[in-house]
Amino acid sequence: MAKATTLDVREQAAVLALVSVTQGKWHETASMLSEVGSAIRFLRGDWTGLESFDRETAQRLAHQVPPNAIDEYAALIEELEREGVYTITGRGPGDRHPPRLSPGE
Repeated sequence: MAKATTLDVREQAAVLALVSVTQGKWHETASMLSEVGSAIRFLRGDWTGLESFDRETAQRLAHQVPPNAIDEYAALIEELEREGVYTITGRGPGDRHPPRLSPGE
């Protein structure tokens, strides 16, 4: 698998940071991230204002992420990659997807 770029790793780390503080349904967090298009943009509050999610809920979620969380998750992702373990968050063009996810193939 190709090595992820720094931006890809930071995007993945931002996804992990947001999901780690999600207390409700994780798929609702995923839906918000999908609408914004980037976990990093979500954390910055860089929204169009046309999103269907509740802005107050989104702001509360973003503010729950500790300031150093992205750096810590990025370091973890890079450490795991050195060991041959890859993170698949489903976010971003650099996300590496295995060719098949079905068991036994």
